[in-house]
Amino acid sequence: MNLDGMYRLCRDTVTVYHTMISAKGEFFCERRVLKGVYFDCVEHRAVDESTSRPERGFLLVIPNKPPLVQWKERFAFEQMSEKERSGFFTLQPGDKVVEGIGKPIVTRAEWAALKPETSDGVAVVQRVDAKRFCGKVCHIECEGVRGYVPRTRRNG
Repeated sequence: MNLDGMYRLCRDTVTVYHTMISAKGEFFCERRVLKGVYFDCVEHRAVDESTSRPERGFLLVIPNKPPLVQWKERFAFEQMSEKERSGFFTLQPGDKVVEGIGKPIVTRAEWAALKPETSDGVAVVQRVDAKRFCGKVCHIECEGVRGYVPRTRRNG
C-alpha cells in the first residue's frame, strides 16, 4: 500500500502551539508551522435533553513522514532539549491550532487571549489520535472546537 497517495489532500498549513512549564517553573510555548497537512472546518449541532446549539469544529490530519516535522508523544517531547525538539512537534488536548502561519506566543496572557470565542480561525484541540500502519505512526488526527472561519471554495 502506497501511503503517499493517501495524503494527496494534505495541502494546508497550520501553526500548532503546545505550552510547557520549564524546570524553573517558567511558562513557554512551543510553536510549529506545519505544511502539508489537512485542516477541515466542520459545522454541527450539540444536542442535549432540552436544547441544541450550533458548534464549529475541525479535523486536522498531520502525516508523520519525512521530510515533515515528526510527531512525538507529549512526555517524550517534553524530555527533549530545546535543540532536539526543533525537528518534532507534539499535541495534546488543550493545545491550540491556527490556520496558516500564526505569530509566536511568549506570555501566559498571549496564550490566554488566543481562543476561539474571540479570535477567528483559532482551534482548541480536544482529541489527539496517533494512527498506526505496520507498527509505525503514519499520521496524527486531531479534533476540537474552532473559531469562525468564513467558507471558501477551498474549505466548503
